[in-house]
Amino acid sequence: MPEPAYSVLEIQPEWVLEREALGSKRKFWYRATEDEPQWLFKYPQPNAGQHWSEKIAAEVAAGLEILHARVELAVFQGTRGSATESFAREGRNLFHGNQILAGAIFWDRSDKRGLSPLELVRRAAGLHPELFKSALARLERLDRQGLETIVGRVPGDWMTPLAREFAVELMCYNTEQLRRIAP
Repeated sequence: MPEPAYSVLEIQPEWVLEREALGSKRKFWYRATEDEPQWLFKYPQPNAGQHWSEKIAAEVAAGLEILHARVELAVFQGTRGSATESFAREGRNLFHGNQILAGAIFWDRSDKRGLSPLELVRRAAGLHPELFKSALARLERLDRQGLETIVGRVPGDWMTPLAREFAVELMCYNTEQLRRIAP
């Protein structure tokens, strides 16, 4: 029996607190009630799958027991996106990806695409092995069936069948490549 689809949060306009200026994409902070943490709603670029890819990444991180932000699929005023729970609270520090990847990100500025995420991880793992060692060692936990289950839980109308197949194949490929740099 297949796993149930991931839930989708319905964000109400009265929950909006403020726009987030950091980064190049539109997003805003919101809170449903005063006793709940803040969440960041991100608008995806059209037809890019950024909303479901963030959810899948969080679920893969959970499977590898990597500390990560909670991510949910969300809708705001009819627009699909992702919602990320703030984890910069209770004495926790937030380190942005560009801080961790400093020194790993360099390429010819004429190359408009930049480096692949896989190449960024390879470079960052070499610069900060203490951040990557334990996660890379747990890659054996990821197999095709587990990745298919994670992707299969994205609601049917959020991903095309081709996008699902591509996501699984790409994650299988990347997992195999990452295993080669594991300690």
